[in-house]
Amino acid sequence: MIFLKNFYKKISLFFSSKEFLLFWGLFLFFLAFLILCKFFKIEFFWILFSFLVFSFLLTIISWNSFFKGRRTLLEKIYWTQIIEFLVDPVIAYDKDFYIVVFNKAAEKFFSLGKEEVLGKKISPQKVNDSRWQFLCQIIFPSLAPAVRVEGKFKNFEIFKIIFDDPYRELKVYFGKIFDKKEGTLGFVRVIQDLTRQKLLLREKSEFLNIAAHNLNTPVSEIKWGLESLEKMLPDSVPPQVKKLVLKIKNISSNLTEIIDDLLNVVRIEEGKFGYQFKKIELNQLVEEEKEKWIRIAERYQVKIYFGSQKKEIFVFCDPGRIKIVLDNLIENALIYNVKNGEIYLKTEVISEKPFALVSVKDTGIGIPQEEQEKIFKKFFRARNALKYKTEGIGLGLCIVKNIIERHGGKIWFDSIENRGTTFYFTLPLKKELIPPKESLIT
Repeated sequence: MIFLKNFYKKISLFFSSKEFLLFWGLFLFFLAFLILCKFFKIEFFWILFSFLVFSFLLTIISWNSFFKGRRTLLEKIYWTQIIEFLVDPVIAYDKDFYIVVFNKAAEKFFSLGKEEVLGKKISPQKVNDSRWQFLCQIIFPSLAPAVRVEGKFKNFEIFKIIFDDPYRELKVYFGKIFDKKEGTLGFVRVIQDLTRQKLLLREKSEFLNIAAHNLNTPVSEIKWGLESLEKMLPDSVPPQVKKLVLKIKNISSNLTEIIDDLLNVVRIEEGKFGYQFKKIELNQLVEEEKEKWIRIAERYQVKIYFGSQKKEIFVFCDPGRIKIVLDNLIENALIYNVKNGEIYLKTEVISEKPFALVSVKDTGIGIPQEEQEKIFKKFFRARNALKYKTEGIGLGLCIVKNIIERHGGKIWFDSIENRGTTFYFTLPLKKELIPPKESLIT
C-alpha cells in the first residue's frame, strides 16, 4: 500500500511539473478541436489530418517533456537526499513561515520529529512553548539571548547565536530562496554547532593560563636570583663561571618571554588582552624602539636605519601594544638576518586613506614561498628559521597580527628566500576606525 502511495505521489509530481505545461495545453486544445469538429460536422478527412498533426506534435513535446521532467525530478531527488544526510541541521520555510525542509540532523538537534514540523507555521508566539522555543530562537534571532552578525551579503548572511544556560554557541548561515520571475520564495538556515569547539578552546586556554602562571613565579625568582648572584660575584671568580651565570640568566629571560607569549595568547583568545588607545606621535615611538635595539643589533653585526615621509605622524593606538609589535618584527629581522646585514624602519601616510603605514625591512634569509601562507599561524616556524633560533615557540607573529587587527589595521609582508623580508602594518589616523570590541585570536 505504501509502495502504491509513493508511486502515485511521484507520478503526480512528474506530470504536474512545469515541463508538461505545453503538453497539457496542446492536449486540451486538441480535445476542444474535436468537440468543435463534431458539433459543426466537419468532414472526417480533416479530423484525421488534424489528429495526425496534433499527435505528431504531442509526441515530440511529450518525449521532450518526459526527459526534461525526468531530469528535473532526479535533480530534486538528489538535492533532497543531499540535504537529508547533511551532518548540519537544515531548515527551509516559505514567505509565510511554513516549514518545507527539516532534515534528519535538524530532527536530532531540535528534538522534534519531521512529522511535527513539516507544513507547520512557525510564529514568534511559539517561543513560550518549551518544545518549540529553541527552534523559534533560531528562526527569529531577536528572541535569542545574544546575536552577533559575522557577515552580510546580497542574499546571504552569517551570524552567531550564543546561549548562556546551558552554554551553546551556534553559527547560522541564512539565505534567501528566490526565483528570477517570482522573486523571493522562502528562506533557508544551515546551523553549525560550535559549542564543543569553543568549550575545548576554553579548556585549553584555562590550562595554558594555569600552567603559565605557575611557571612564571619560579622562573622570575630564578632570574632575580641569577641577577643578584651576578652582582655579588667577586672579580677573582674565573671567567668561565661568569660566562655560565650569564648564559643561565639569558636562558631564564628567554623562558620568561615564552611564558609571557603564552599568557598573551590566552588573553587574546579570551578577548581580555586589554587596550588603552590614545593619540600618539608615531615617529617618536619608532625612533625610541630603534634606539633600544641599536646596541643589540651591533652584537649581530647588523645596522638599523629609520626614515619617515613626514616629520610628525599622529595615530590612535595603544603604544604599549605597538611596542610589542615592533619588538617582535625587529627581533625577527635581527635574528634571521645575515652578517653586515641591514634593517630599515619606515613610516608614511597612505594617500587617500586615513591610515599610517609602518614597514620593517631586512636583508635576511627570507621566507620560503610554500610556507608564507602559514607565517601568522600559532606555533609555526619556517624550515629555514629553525637553525637560527630554537628558544621561541612561534607565537610572536600570531600575537602581532591580532594586535594590529584590534587597532583596525592590516598586516602583510613581501619576502624572497635568501633575499630578505619586508613586513608592513597600518595604524588608524582617526579614533573611529578602531573596532569597538576585541576579536578572538585566529
